[in-house]
Amino acid sequence: MILEIPLTNDSASTFQITLDGNDYRFDVRWNGIDQAYYFDMIGITVGIELYGLKLVSGINLLGPHGFRELGEMYIADFEDKQTDTDQDGLGDRYKLLYIPREDL
Repeated sequence: MILEIPLTNDSASTFQITLDGNDYRFDVRWNGIDQAYYFDMIGITVGIELYGLKLVSGINLLGPHGFRELGEMYIADFEDKQTDTDQDGLGDRYKLLYIPREDL
């Protein structure tokens, strides 16, 4: 089952979420110079720490990091233009989706 990770278009936000039975803290922030959102994903109940991941469409955001404990994570453009996130559309037009490990 695909899980939507709740995001807002705030310039910075922090929240906790459970993925595959483990708790994580997400820190999401807008980078005005790069005109893109980035996030950190820090395991609270597991030793996984990912920093400075850019929210870009079309790729598994977690894939390059090789953590077998994790599923896959994608940004989906619900206007079907497959462009990268902008400051206004995060959470509405662009959604962060997680596919649990057991569903792969």
